[in-house]
Formats: sequence, C-alpha cells, structure tokens
Amino acid sequence: MAPTSRRAGGAYHTSYAGVPHYITSRLRSLFLETYEYAVFDMRPCRPYPDPALERPAPRTNPVQRLARALIGEYTAVAGRMRPLPDWVHEGAIAGMQGGTARVREVWQQLREHGTPIAAFWLQDWELDRERYPQWKALRDDLAANGIRVLVYADEETLAHFSRCARIYRAWRDYRRRLVAEAAATGLPVVRHPFIHYPDDPEVYRFSYREFMVGSELLAAPVLDPDRDRVRVYLPAGRWTHLWSGATYGAAQRGTWIAVDAPLGWPAVFFRVGSPVGAQIVANLRAEGLLAPP
Repeated sequence: MAPTSRRAGGAYHTSYAGVPHYITSRLRSLFLETYEYAVFDMRPCRPYPDPALERPAPRTNPVQRLARALIGEYTAVAGRMRPLPDWVHEGAIAGMQGGTARVREVWQQLREHGTPIAAFWLQDWELDRERYPQWKALRDDLAANGIRVLVYADEETLAHFSRCARIYRAWRDYRRRLVAEAAATGLPVVRHPFIHYPDDPEVYRFSYREFMVGSELLAAPVLDPDRDRVRVYLPAGRWTHLWSGATYGAAQRGTWIAVDAPLGWPAVFFRVGSPVGAQIVANLRAEGLLAPP
C-alpha cells in the first residue's frame, strides 16, 4: 500500500529497498557495486522465445549448493544481517502511541488475552511529559515484567542530538563558503583527498574511510561496530586534532596514526596554522564543546 497511498515506496528510479543483484535460472550471479540508477534488460537478444529459458532450473542438490554458494559470495561483499538479540523472540513487539494511560490500557488488554510481549515500540516522535507523565514508573513496571521500551528519542538521545547540532553550527561560516564554491564551480563540499593531494600515491587507495570537507578539514569516521578508535592517514605536513589540539604528522611525508574517536568525537583534523580550523576551534570552545575524547 505504501507506493499507492502516499508514494512512500519511491519511483521507478528511487527506492529504499533497491538491491542491484540477480541470480538467474542458469545460476549466473550479477551485482553492481555502484549507487547509480541502472536498468537490467533480462530479455533474450533473439526475437523468438528460447525454449531453454522456459525450462525450470533442475532441482538437484548440486544446483542448490551452487545457489547457496553464490548467495554466500555476494553477501560476503554486500553485507549480512546481524543476529537479533534473544529478547525479540520472547513475544510481540507492540507498536503504538498515545501516552502513558494509553500504553497501560493496551498492556492490560494484551495481558487479559495472555499475549506474550517482548517490547512496546512507542512511535511518538517526541516523548513529552504531558503525554507521558510518570515515565520512569511506566518503564520500571514494564521492565519488571520483562518488557522493553523502544522509542525514537529519549532524553539521552535528545542531549546527543543537541550537542551535534551545536557542533554543526560551529562550522557554519566555513560551510557557507564551501556551498557557495560548489554553486559557482561544481567542486563538492565533501571531497576525496586526491583532489588536494594528487601527488600522494597513498590517497589513491582510499574509498570511503577517509575524506576531506573542503580543503581545510580531514575526517576519518569510525565505521566498524564496537570500535572507538580509528586509523587515519595524514598527508605530508603538520595537522591539529580538532578536539584535543594535539598535533601529528611529518613535514615531508604522509603519516599513519591511530586516535581515539568515541561516539560524538569523530577523528577530524586541520592543518596547523589554518585560519578556518582556528575559527572552528574558537566557536567550539565558546559552546563548551572542546573537552578531549
């Protein structure tokens, strides 16, 4: 219903669930590693039907094993789903909204039917205290019965969001400059390092694990789960770590380093002496956001 009711399913060239991967009845696997719009024309080239294409694939164990192997090879590259936590198997996850009284009302109705409940997923975008009075008591009562509470945003999430918004504001002047440059020249705001360091062969090996924001900022996000430290390559020169003010690098050659990068403190650097970097640091200091990781 999503595509027909509110066009939530996207259009012919956009989708939340596009997977450019096919396994054919002849056990040929094809997948793309790009994000560009693509059309697969799977029709035979000849204008008349090919009887071979109309026969179903043989249901033999070798074929099944090969199909499984193709899927395994593809997902080894594209990624596989993570195991679900055990608690999701204990009962229904009841999605609802409406406030404390409504949650308790539905919970009582489900108990009267003997419904096993793993969690309540509260779909209110904001859990304000008027709709959810006695919030702690509600969570404690549910937890005492082995029921978890899933929300879009709680107080901790909102505090983290607020901090990130202030960080975003701290580099607004530089961002305005980069957006204007992009509009005038087409040069993107986020750039591959080779644009500014074409003579450094090391940067040609990068794909997505390190990038630059304009010419002044270099960032290396943590992309692996359960990690709070990241390796960073710094092109030749001296670089300042945004959060701690520590300097790294060598004047005549590029340098690999490892730095702490816990959630909310990404590995970001700027060249020593950069006026852009100095201004961003001053703005962050004024917001009280410069405590080292």
